[in-house]
Amino acid sequence: MESHPSGIQLYLSNRLENLADALIENIRSQPGDPLNPTHILVQSRGMARWLSLRIADRTGIQMNTKYLFPKALVDQLLTGLLDIGQDDDCTPYSPNGLFWRIYKKLPDWANKPESRVLKHYLTSEQPKSAFLRRYQLALKLSRLMDNLQVYRSDLLKDWAKSDKENSWKSLIWKDLADEAIHFPGLLDDGYDRLASIINRPPTWPDSLHVIGISALPVTNLCLLKKISKWMPVSIYLTQPSPLYWGDQLSQKKQLRETENKNFSESHPLLGNLGMQGQQFLNQLIDIEVFASESTEYFSPPPTRNLLGQLKKDLYDLKSPPSEKQEAEAEGIEVHVCHNPLREIEVLKDTLLARFEADPELTPDQVIVMAPNIESYSSAIRSVFGIDGNEYKNHLPYSLTDQSKLSSSPEAKVLLGYLKLLEGRCTSNEVVSFLSMPLVSERFAFSEEDWEILSTWIQQTGIRWGINQAHREAISGSAFEEFSWTQGIDRLLAGVMVHGEAPCEWDPLPPYPHIEGGSTQLLNRFLEFWNSLEQRQTQASTLQRTTKWIRSTRTLLQLLFHPASGEIGNSSDLFQLLETLRNEATAQNSDEPMPLNVFISLLEDRLSEDHRAKGFFSGKITFCSLKPMRNIPVKIIALIGMNEGTFPRVEPKNEFTVLPGGTRSGDPSSRVNDRYLFLESILAAKSLFYISYSGMDPQTLETQPSSVVIEELLDILDDYFSFSKKQNSREALVSTEPLQAFSPRNFLPGNPKSFSQENLEAAEALTGPIGEQEPFISNFSLQNKDHLNGLELRELLIFFQNPCRYWLHHRLETSFPLTKSELEDTEPLEINPLQNFKIGNHLLIHDSSDPKHLAHLRDFLPLGALRETRIQENQRRAQEILARKKELQKTNPFPHSFRLQLGETVLDVAFPEIGEKSYVTTRYGKIRPQDILQTWIEHLCLCAQPVTDQFTSCCLGLEETVIFKYVSNAEGELHSLLNLFKQGQSAPLPLFSRTSHAFAEATLFPSPKARTAPIDRAYSVFNETPNAYYGYLYGESYDEEVSICFADTEIALDKTFESVALATFGRALSNYMEALD
Repeated sequence: MESHPSGIQLYLSNRLENLADALIENIRSQPGDPLNPTHILVQSRGMARWLSLRIADRTGIQMNTKYLFPKALVDQLLTGLLDIGQDDDCTPYSPNGLFWRIYKKLPDWANKPESRVLKHYLTSEQPKSAFLRRYQLALKLSRLMDNLQVYRSDLLKDWAKSDKENSWKSLIWKDLADEAIHFPGLLDDGYDRLASIINRPPTWPDSLHVIGISALPVTNLCLLKKISKWMPVSIYLTQPSPLYWGDQLSQKKQLRETENKNFSESHPLLGNLGMQGQQFLNQLIDIEVFASESTEYFSPPPTRNLLGQLKKDLYDLKSPPSEKQEAEAEGIEVHVCHNPLREIEVLKDTLLARFEADPELTPDQVIVMAPNIESYSSAIRSVFGIDGNEYKNHLPYSLTDQSKLSSSPEAKVLLGYLKLLEGRCTSNEVVSFLSMPLVSERFAFSEEDWEILSTWIQQTGIRWGINQAHREAISGSAFEEFSWTQGIDRLLAGVMVHGEAPCEWDPLPPYPHIEGGSTQLLNRFLEFWNSLEQRQTQASTLQRTTKWIRSTRTLLQLLFHPASGEIGNSSDLFQLLETLRNEATAQNSDEPMPLNVFISLLEDRLSEDHRAKGFFSGKITFCSLKPMRNIPVKIIALIGMNEGTFPRVEPKNEFTVLPGGTRSGDPSSRVNDRYLFLESILAAKSLFYISYSGMDPQTLETQPSSVVIEELLDILDDYFSFSKKQNSREALVSTEPLQAFSPRNFLPGNPKSFSQENLEAAEALTGPIGEQEPFISNFSLQNKDHLNGLELRELLIFFQNPCRYWLHHRLETSFPLTKSELEDTEPLEINPLQNFKIGNHLLIHDSSDPKHLAHLRDFLPLGALRETRIQENQRRAQEILARKKELQKTNPFPHSFRLQLGETVLDVAFPEIGEKSYVTTRYGKIRPQDILQTWIEHLCLCAQPVTDQFTSCCLGLEETVIFKYVSNAEGELHSLLNLFKQGQSAPLPLFSRTSHAFAEATLFPSPKARTAPIDRAYSVFNETPNAYYGYLYGESYDEEVSICFADTEIALDKTFESVALATFGRALSNYMEALD
């Protein structure tokens, strides 16, 4: 037997650097084969990275070091001792192995009398829901059984010896234990083996160093004690104080013990936050693992600032003093922000100030942690990324702890595709999937293609469902209307007929706008769609896990590697599928499951796969708040410290709570997080920074912070007094402005922000308000020749919206309009806009022709309601057409002519007019735009030789506007052409509804009117939705108008008044009648 001190050697210090140096000296001094690696047990990759750098800095080289995590170490020790070789992830007693075995056996267990609670949980009317419950319960129970093996091995042994079933948990364990090996059994076998061996097993390390561990289960500690007889084991433990603090009580417990006085009063922060550290220290003492007296490397913390004073009080276990210490508000900062983005902006400004004040501070001396760093990833990339003019303020950063689910584009594409198959496959879901960058690249879709596809989907009436069978499987309704199959059939029919008459296709009219390059886009879309449709049948049935895995591998090949066998960036997905296959096969649990369960399985595994890379890479480290991430650095920042977010609390129920009552060392996320907060305070050297979203950005109501922040501030008030008689909240807590460009961030002598762009915005907010310049001034009129061949159509477009015309036609600038949302459900009713489109269609076409009625199916609900709506709109359309025929009096005929108006030649064409009248129709309320258009058309007709009895009419559903013959039509047209020319060089202040209201109030004032016409114009221009104009916003909200006339005072000036009277004023003056 090899000779070395029996037992575990314990090294204690309040500084991790001292412990690391002690570890390095022990490695140097311990004998052994230099070719054998040094084994170091750590709890996180961040600790391993920091320790490697520390070793390299102290010795000049770091090599041949193997870092292990606790579970991997225990598995290595037991498998080496018992001479068994198994893959850690596929062992029957591992969490993953337990999951597959439990998933397989759950239905049998649920049918036993002792397991009524399981049967109740698994019962569901929907088969898919029942399988999903089974999957979720298997996950919970696998974690429970894993914890039982580690923390309740004595209870498991009692269950195994008992002949009766004490509970459903004992039933499950006995069944699992009888079937395969388990950790308590392996541990007992290992102890038996240890009693018979003489020399250390060859697979064991020469020595073991344990550092950066804040907690270990008692079973692991006992195993370390056992193996310390055969190899040196050293534990390097950080402690806040050289004094024994394992009996410190929280303030809550102290109140309970007030009468008994069974406690020694000391620093309350240790009692409030240090339960995990106390339990671990006491466990080490209770099991008597120490080979000798512990070696201590304690050193009092420096007290340069408030943070140092707090750590010194913790070091001395100082109880609340009768007289408070004087302290400067330096070293601890709490920032209250309105949202995560502002948290990161404030953090960056704070760090920039620190780097400017401390030339020796480097980015790798800053660690930023959050309870869930993924929720801050987009804000971090946005604020800390390099941004043009802000490059001088760029800080290098590394963002780690990103799961594959959130960081892998390939994973998002795969899950998105599977969810299309499993879900309703709505129009928005498909378009959203196709717009993903990898999918667009795979099928060569451009942004223009997405818009075209959206138009096709909208105009062919596609709402949801792959086909009739898919709809029936999801909703029980077996119909194909509004499905993808019907819409795609219409698109293909449109390609085949090439715009020919669609009557032979009734009642499935072809889509008429497929031509040219659109056919290539349709082919690319069909390549994607055919693959989805082919997999739909399989997706709706139960499949064994291995079959889902095979089909998913084929799908990955289709999505990412259609032309080659290389797997590229999706290699991790292939590896995950292979791991799942191996697990299911190894545990003989290739069970059937629906697609929704397989998707959940993939999501959970991808969420658990966090790649902890980027620690101490010379940059600021952003990471999740996890055990022993608190490496000693100058600045530690905790962000996202909101109530309910930290400390994290896991819901407790009978599927998660360990039986046998609460024991010291039991896993608890709340206890763990509290100790993490204490470790963070102790690890920060110069600044302990905290931020949280404590203000609602809309209501500005305060939101509570984490309870640990409140406890810290309360304790600081008990120990310290600040200048100006401030309490800790007044001295340390800063409420930040809502916006980064707030003038508060740039106060003279105390600026908080380094952003030049935000400074300019703040100066603009506080500077004098000068006269607003026009949108574009001195715009010279070009291309005058086009007025020689001006078409009436262009003139009408101009007067519909002069601002839009000027931007689109003169500047040739396109401003994207708000995209209409695709519909995801079949219509149950029609909205007013759809009703207008249907009625207008019936007015233009013969409303009795079935081939045109078939086109209306895309807007109308199914069943009898569809027929009712068609009949109702047919009736009203027939009424308008009858009135039109009555006013025309004669058969209409097409008419075109050319007007010479000074230097301008106006080409005019009408599809139909009567000998004495011109009649237009509108299926709805007549708008001011309709009045002006009819007026201009009427002037053109009156400017040619016609009878002086000629009239023009505009028919609506409820009203009729009639214009009488105008003898000076050419003069009126000259006036309008002058306005048209004026609108070529600058936006013309003509706004249909506002100008109409002004002209009407000026020419026909109401006796009861209490405001001037211009006040009426202001009211209409800025109005919010109302019933009079069909729930429309005022024209000041129009995108083109707001660009050209940002200031209402400029928009509604004297020019506006003259233009309104020259257009709508003249039209209203020539009403022959306006009949309701």
